[in-house]
Amino acid sequence: MVVLCYALPLHESGVGLRAVVSFLVLQAFAFALPGMLAWRLIRGGRDPGIVDLVMGTIAFHALTVPWYLVVRWAGAPHLVWALPIATVAAVLGVGRTRGLRLASESRVPLWCAWNWAAAIAVGLTLIGAQLPVASGNRVRWQGTDNPFLLSLAAELKNHMPAQIPFVTGQHLDYHWFTFADIAATSWLGGQELDLLTFSLIPLGLLALGLAAFGALGWKFGGRPAIGVVALWLAVLVGSVNALGGFNGYIVDGTLLGILWTGSVTQAFAEVLAVALLYVVFDLVRTDRSLPGMPRSRAVTAANWLLFVVVSFVVSGAKATFVPVLGAGALVALVAAFRQRLRWRSVLAIGIVLAAELVFAQVVLFGGASQGLTFEPRTSMARIAERAGMTGLGAGALALVGVFLVVGWLVPLTAAAACGIRDQRTDRGTDLASWWLLGLVVSSMVIVLVTDHPGFSQYAFLRAGLPFAYLGVASGLVRLWERATPAWRRAGLVAIPLGAGACLLVRHWSESSTRPRGAADLALAVVATLALVVLVAGLVAIAARPGVRPVVVLLVAGMFALGMGTVRTVDAVSSFGDPRPGAADKGPAVIPGGGIEAARYVRANSGPDDLFATNAHCRLPSGMCQNIAHWMSAWTERRAVVEGWGYTPRANASGDTIGAVIESPFWDPALLALNDAVFLRPSKASLDALLARFPVHWLIVDRRFPADVPGLLHLLPRHRRFGQTFVFEVSPSR
Repeated sequence: MVVLCYALPLHESGVGLRAVVSFLVLQAFAFALPGMLAWRLIRGGRDPGIVDLVMGTIAFHALTVPWYLVVRWAGAPHLVWALPIATVAAVLGVGRTRGLRLASESRVPLWCAWNWAAAIAVGLTLIGAQLPVASGNRVRWQGTDNPFLLSLAAELKNHMPAQIPFVTGQHLDYHWFTFADIAATSWLGGQELDLLTFSLIPLGLLALGLAAFGALGWKFGGRPAIGVVALWLAVLVGSVNALGGFNGYIVDGTLLGILWTGSVTQAFAEVLAVALLYVVFDLVRTDRSLPGMPRSRAVTAANWLLFVVVSFVVSGAKATFVPVLGAGALVALVAAFRQRLRWRSVLAIGIVLAAELVFAQVVLFGGASQGLTFEPRTSMARIAERAGMTGLGAGALALVGVFLVVGWLVPLTAAAACGIRDQRTDRGTDLASWWLLGLVVSSMVIVLVTDHPGFSQYAFLRAGLPFAYLGVASGLVRLWERATPAWRRAGLVAIPLGAGACLLVRHWSESSTRPRGAADLALAVVATLALVVLVAGLVAIAARPGVRPVVVLLVAGMFALGMGTVRTVDAVSSFGDPRPGAADKGPAVIPGGGIEAARYVRANSGPDDLFATNAHCRLPSGMCQNIAHWMSAWTERRAVVEGWGYTPRANASGDTIGAVIESPFWDPALLALNDAVFLRPSKASLDALLARFPVHWLIVDRRFPADVPGLLHLLPRHRRFGQTFVFEVSPSR
């Protein structure tokens, strides 16, 4: 069922069935099989088989990244196949010679497995219904940043150490480990990078991430039911937003939405973080009677190694996860030290995370801030302006921050029930719960006190907020177990009331077109805060022995599950809408024949060949947006100067995303040297360029200024692909 729901949307959006099957077979033999065997060996076979498969696949993707970097640096990328082959041989050999148990000791209950499959299938179906139909130039319906992402994947496929491919001589200061994984997958299976980056891998990460989240819920709560509830919440429940006009950043706390819309780097890191927390929860807990707890020093040591490898790759896949995970470790360390629990283990984890944060900042980012600044007031002011609230004072801006937090937490009210002591196992001091608390709270705090021209600080929120659903699921299941059958039925009846309340809030935020001021904001904040205080008080009362948690169950069910009802209604109502095609997404970023021209250059050049181009803007009309990256993406070659957007120097050039992507190039002399060949082609202008850069190709986009007749006279060796010309400067290698 899951495989079918993965393959059909891709096939209907233009991805060939053969490509889908090839990708799935590759994942099975290059990642799933060796990963499952290695995970089972490391973990001692105490996890259920499906957990071995899912978590092992994730862990092996993490292990593949450093291995690929080594073989790519050595100039032998095809040796990436040596890792899965050697792993399978080694695990089977060790298991046979040492008599290690490779069979799983536990199984997932059948009802639990079907719920996991159904939730993942629903998630894939909801996302699959949104996939536009590709027609010809499939990137035309992709997001603005996707050519940039593809250019980094192309760079990692062909070079190590990597550079920024669209501006010569610029160090790659970015979390680029995700693209190393994509490049390794391309070398393993031979599939095109654009197909992997835009279609096959994102949807695969979605399925893998949801499956892993269900397993993590089981691990966190110790019961299969908690994993099932956590998974359904991750698919259906999101945040409430009454600000309006700013939905793309501050709402949609569903793991489903984040795994798909948060970029492929966000999705890859999110999946790795789920597997990392699965291991961390073992390392910080002391109750060996719980399922999956370490039972020997060898198993514990192997888990430490697993933690180091996965956390290292997380730091390079999306560095926003490291401070959030570190904050969770800090809170858990305080709790562990006060309670005389495993504080040494938590301290060791914190030290590793701190070291990796330093590594990411110094090595991956080169000490650059990437435009992130400590500006709490500026961030709130920009949000208020986007929401139609202007002229607000400092006090009102503080209310904006309060309201954001309230909106994020309203559907998560049941998480407060995590503090209720489980009477059967007496796990009220569980360090995993403290870790989760620090992780979720820090992700919200960082967002409120930082600012970024492109609102990229919300990557911290996406890193931490989805894990709050582990607490929600645990709280709901525990409250459900404590309630009588009558109160359970009452809680189910209350769900539509919560859905109605959420619908009213959304209707108000979307229908109100008049400018709103501090009075409107204050009224909304006071009303919502009153509700949250009421819920918190009721939870505190219910936590006392002998008190029925009926009201808490009603309120928690209303908002936690009610929002899921809203999303289900939305999804069903829009499910039959015709899906957009490539031509429905505005002007094309790539000229006619552009991809064909780029692939011609790729087929007739070496990985180190350099090209020059006259196209530096994303579109030929309007203000010049410096985020033109499609040539370096599809040629898989480096440019003298294509676009310069999303470089550290460009990110630091303005306070807003508009100013950043419209900023001029910092080296006008280099740009003039490059453009002279296209605007005034002559032997002198070409020789001047070649004296500094060994350019082998000139790529001309006719939508931008260029003296094409002069270039044809200067360089007769050329090919035309629609609106794109390719001139060969020197014989291909």
